[in-house]
Amino acid sequence: MRKLILLFALIFTSNIFSQNNFDKSIIAKYRQNLSGIDSLMQNGILTDSATGMQFYTGYAYKTLYDWDQYFETIVQIYMGWPSKYIKDGVLIFLDNEKPDGFIARSVPADQWDIKEQAKPFLAQICYLVYKAYGEKDWILKEPYFTKLKKYIDYWLNQMTNKKDGLSFWMSAPHTGMDDQIERAGYWEDAQCEGVDLNCYLVCETLAFSKLCSLAGKEKMAEKYAKISEERKQAIRKLLWDNKDGFFYDRKVDPKKPLSKMVWEYSPLNTLSANQYKIPVKSVESFAVLWAKVATPEQAKRMIVEHLFNPREF
Repeated sequence: MRKLILLFALIFTSNIFSQNNFDKSIIAKYRQNLSGIDSLMQNGILTDSATGMQFYTGYAYKTLYDWDQYFETIVQIYMGWPSKYIKDGVLIFLDNEKPDGFIARSVPADQWDIKEQAKPFLAQICYLVYKAYGEKDWILKEPYFTKLKKYIDYWLNQMTNKKDGLSFWMSAPHTGMDDQIERAGYWEDAQCEGVDLNCYLVCETLAFSKLCSLAGKEKMAEKYAKISEERKQAIRKLLWDNKDGFFYDRKVDPKKPLSKMVWEYSPLNTLSANQYKIPVKSVESFAVLWAKVATPEQAKRMIVEHLFNPREF
């Protein structure tokens, strides 16, 4: 059952991103008998002390997290909430941007979060707002449009391996799946070119391309659409293992240990020693379905050979 739920979630979120408009009849169906949930969600409306703006979070920590905002955006849209909390959540992140485009992945940020770039979902949130509410001026105006561009460019420059064109995570917690150290390492290891991360960037740069078009910046739109397609092709070429029928994460430098925070000959490091491939099968690899990166044949093998394999997932 969990496998079916996962597959449905992947397809469901992918459809939300690709549809031209939200089907109001479907939305109405989802809202039936949700009054109790709506009341509970009201507890998640918080006010950022620095900006005075309000946002919604499903966390008891009272923290604004990067990719959580994307999924919480989908929930708010389907619950019929106003766009205010979604937009304010994005603007709070952008208001915390450094001059070089760096945005810590949480607000407020702790000693570790403050070193890790917010996951690439902000442009996708902005585009969801446009499709669901028809609102665009709030993000196309300055300084926010430029801030959004700089945030994406930070990923494409400072957080991308120039040798292969793939971006990398700083750590397992940076991925959002805190315990996946066997593929992404510990704090500041910066060795994992994640399948998930690069799929997120395929969608993020495509979403930003669409925002550029809405702003009348067609040359910029073409540039980021091209970046999105090039990233997709790089994932197919470098992360796909045809023998196993699976997308694996890749090391930035095969000669270095996956993690510098543990003994060099620990299982964490010997598993991927002297090779690019990080041979760990993780649920994050199914992001290739959500991002529509996998070819039909690759998608079939991922689902039939792995997702439905009880020995794996």
